[in-house]
Amino acid sequence: MKYIYNKFKVISLYALLVSSFSIHYCQNNNFHLTEFSYSEYKWTGVAVSHEGRVFVNFPRWSAVPFSVCELVDSQLITYPDAEWNTWTGSAPPENHFVCVQSVYIDDENYLWILDPASLSGSVVEGGAKLLKIDLETNSIIKIIYFNNSITSGESYLNDVRVDTEKDFAYITDSGVGAIIVVDLVNGTSRKLLDCHNSTKAEFTTLEINGHVINFEIHSDGLALNNEKDYLYYKALTGNSLYRIETETLRDTSLTNTEVENAVEFVLETLPCDAIEFHPNGNLFFTAIEENAIYYLTPALEFEIAISDELLKWPDSFSITSDGEIYVTTSRIYFPPGPHGLFRITDSSTDVGQLKNSFPDEYCLSQNYPNPFNPITKIKYQIPEQNFVSIKTYDILGNEVATLVNEVRTAGEYEVEFNISNIPGRISAKGGYASGVYFYQLKAVNTSTGLGHVFVQTKKMNLLK
Repeated sequence: MKYIYNKFKVISLYALLVSSFSIHYCQNNNFHLTEFSYSEYKWTGVAVSHEGRVFVNFPRWSAVPFSVCELVDSQLITYPDAEWNTWTGSAPPENHFVCVQSVYIDDENYLWILDPASLSGSVVEGGAKLLKIDLETNSIIKIIYFNNSITSGESYLNDVRVDTEKDFAYITDSGVGAIIVVDLVNGTSRKLLDCHNSTKAEFTTLEINGHVINFEIHSDGLALNNEKDYLYYKALTGNSLYRIETETLRDTSLTNTEVENAVEFVLETLPCDAIEFHPNGNLFFTAIEENAIYYLTPALEFEIAISDELLKWPDSFSITSDGEIYVTTSRIYFPPGPHGLFRITDSSTDVGQLKNSFPDEYCLSQNYPNPFNPITKIKYQIPEQNFVSIKTYDILGNEVATLVNEVRTAGEYEVEFNISNIPGRISAKGGYASGVYFYQLKAVNTSTGLGHVFVQTKKMNLLK
């Protein structure tokens, strides 16, 4: 599902089509994307507590004034205090944040902070650590340090998940490719699967923002299923999703070979930075090449939840117990700009089930499949009777086809677009040329008149 295109042409046409309208972000399967906050500094992780407190972290890949903050009324407040967030290079690394990569809220509402302490490809000695914070007192109640046997060489501890019932933590090492298993009771750690293909990158080439880039990132995203009996993980530069029983990872009597033999291949997915389980059992993915969020159902059906140009390198998840999804964007390989924190909500009443009541808002979904050739489907919904128009355009803004042009009552609808059936400009190979196209919904409320118009435009890719 890769497609290279001229981003600057896309942006200019998109601005032309929607510059006079307020954009409402929405996607099929009843998922809705809303803006929560922005930062001028590059953040990666996000963690939302049971009470709705929001924590974010900033790795020291460049100059940043802090490492961990709480978002309070859209303001970044250093957490747990300013001293921990002060790093000059000479400060003691054991009680200062060096380069924090991720934050996580466990089932008991404790905040965990993972500091790989890696700067310019090497780990600051004594700095790699995992902190546990009591949110009621805002105090650090546990620090687990990682010695050179865990963080040797090009190690970069990346993401963490915590099982509060078994008192174990699981961490990916994306620098060398490994899973770190931490006994939270006695503070000991073991590096596992560091010689296994499941933790290694599968390729080095990605297509981001219309550019081909080359780097190798090993095991990155990981997630505990809701029962905590399986750990799922994958490499960032890789498509294969793997899992292993957590009981196997905790069993110190097993040899490395026995642990490796217990790894299970799940299925091929896509390059992503983070994975996380939803309370309904779906496993969510950040699709970094596609500015999108996908999810895998318990039946192993791979679906798209959100596709939006705002999701410039969707980085990390925090999913609350009531199913709200928070995701950061770190804009890696994008021009400088605000780094967004977004909230995704699912208004469906059950997994894969649409609401029986009439929609309460307008929504234009992303076409599916996308890219397409030559047929794609477009879903939309209107909350009341409207005169509805759906038209498609090419990259130059020329109208290609009118798909809908009539009065429709409140409800959810689907229309098919078959570009091979539409007369038009002929490319050198015949038919419409591959590339970016747009579709636009206009809905005019028939009872209130032209003063109430909903307009939304989305792009789609024709790939031959």
